[in-house]
Amino acid sequence: MFTKSSAHTTATLIKAEIINITEREVYEYGFRMVFTYSFNLITALAIGITMGQLWECLVLTLVFIPLRSYAGGYHASSEGKCYVLSAGMIVLNLFLLRCFPVWFHTGAGISLLLAAAAVIILLAPVEHKNKPLDPEEIRVYGRRTYVVLILELAMGAFCCIFAITGVFWVIVLGILSTALSLVAGVCSNKLNL
Repeated sequence: MFTKSSAHTTATLIKAEIINITEREVYEYGFRMVFTYSFNLITALAIGITMGQLWECLVLTLVFIPLRSYAGGYHASSEGKCYVLSAGMIVLNLFLLRCFPVWFHTGAGISLLLAAAAVIILLAPVEHKNKPLDPEEIRVYGRRTYVVLILELAMGAFCCIFAITGVFWVIVLGILSTALSLVAGVCSNKLNL
């Protein structure tokens, strides 16, 4: 998505003799990632502000991104499709929070949270055909997934115990979205999509 911008930025730094030309590919990749993540974050904030649910969007992003980063899951065939799916996931979750304010009974949230956690524990990490994982990466990403999941479950339990219902449901939806992404990733891998 930001290939030209990252190449231009890198070329400018090479011309200014700030970086060495032999490191061009590394810098181009790094700048592309910084530009992409920044653009995605700005989009998420814009969605949150537009929908009048900025804090919910921030909490959702803080729950989803770290867990999804280590757990893996579905990968779109292009950066553009990934962007649209990610933005759609945020909009859908914020819409659900708005349609069902303070949601159902807390027991339903606890059930969804435990079911999603079980799916994540059983499936993570989910690799992608473009980035297969070796046994060491599976072990490392699996461990990191469990650590992040335990921290997020602890935050959810804290919110549930102290009746911070709005945040509790955002955490539930963030973890549930990750679990659904893992299921979609496994299905996509099996179907060779």
